[in-house]
Amino acid sequence: MTGSALLLVELGAAAIAYAAGTGRVRRWPAARTAAFMAALVAIGLALVALDGAAHRTLTAHMVQHLLLAFVAAPLLVAGSPLALALRATGARARRALAGPALAHPVVGWIALPATMAVTHFSGIYQAALERPVVPA
Repeated sequence: MTGSALLLVELGAAAIAYAAGTGRVRRWPAARTAAFMAALVAIGLALVALDGAAHRTLTAHMVQHLLLAFVAAPLLVAGSPLALALRATGARARRALAGPALAHPVVGWIALPATMAVTHFSGIYQAALERPVVPA
């Protein structure tokens, strides 16, 4: 299985899991579901549709970053998958999922540039280019 096919399977699994969660929660806002699904589409566009061009041009690579950081990320936040998971699970799983420190916006704000620095200034990015199964 190619890296693109694997990613599409993973995005599909995320969509199915999210939809299953919405089925377990009363009155889950349709706008949140739409935002989450749109985020998955943006991720697919960035990492599958633009993949070939991103290996050839810096512009396409940077468009990938913009789609992921300024389109997909806010849509994922608007989709509230953690809130859905907390509402859709039992009390025991809810305690395991409730990580207030990890869910704080400052953690995400620090994690994004840190992750980009680690993946782009180490051998991880090159390994992902050479072996599509390695995530970039």
